[in-house]
Amino acid sequence: MPDYSRKDYWSGRYDTDAAPGAEPYEWYLGFDELRDILELLPEDKAQQIVYVGCGISTLGIELAKEGFSNVTCVDWIQKAVDAASKFLPEELETPPSFACADIADSTYENLAAVLDKGLLDSFLTGEEAKTATTALIDRIHGWLAVGSPLILISHSDRTKLFGSSTLPWDCSVRQVESGEGRQFFLHVCRRVDPPPEDEAEERE
Repeated sequence: MPDYSRKDYWSGRYDTDAAPGAEPYEWYLGFDELRDILELLPEDKAQQIVYVGCGISTLGIELAKEGFSNVTCVDWIQKAVDAASKFLPEELETPPSFACADIADSTYENLAAVLDKGLLDSFLTGEEAKTATTALIDRIHGWLAVGSPLILISHSDRTKLFGSSTLPWDCSVRQVESGEGRQFFLHVCRRVDPPPEDEAEERE
């Protein structure tokens, strides 16, 4: 199996996948299969949503079509970001923004939601899988407003990873079937604030 956590792997892959004339590609599930996530997103559609590891997906564009006016699609490969931005329809009034950035260097505050379709899974293929995934989960916790969700799509149940995080989460998971009959896991993990220090000490 390739090490999907390596930037050079994706840079090489997007030489082909994001070449001129490339078509969008959705990891795991497309928007029609994920339409139920709309009920998890804020009623105030102007609140910021970040889609991490967007690749050449059109999920951010589909959310903008649904009226979400503050969607940011992030990937660490410039070729992918450039290709994805070319899929924007001209008539879209409030298009998503696209940013080339390393998640480890990114900073957000009070996000209404974070979306991940396969980024965490890719980190799990690396040599430092446990360290990398814990760092990703903890970083996203800091980005979210209290009570807001990380909506994570994976090919496996990842709830144990959140249980071993250094920060508290409230997670639920259910299975979603793709159009090809494959089963994926949709996690809704909401940020919970740690208890005050004195309360934590009492629990110990």
